[in-house]
Amino acid sequence: MASAPKGTVRLTANLPEDVANTLRELAQRKGINMTDVLTRAINLEKFAADTIDNGGKILVEEKDKTFKQVILR
Repeated sequence: MASAPKGTVRLTANLPEDVANTLRELAQRKGINMTDVLTRAINLEKFAADTIDNGGKILVEEKDKTFKQVILR
């Protein structure tokens, strides 16, 4: 087995098929590899968790200029 580049950790994850398909779709849509999709997702989750833990809210602006609050559990 090839070793991970210095400063990285090789992980194995068992994902449901639909989640793995979504991962592949996002990678293709963004023109990046699946590792980069996972890295972005983890960083976004950390940002959201830190924001909420510090009393903030995550809002999404819709096309019609209305806002929806994102609730993470």
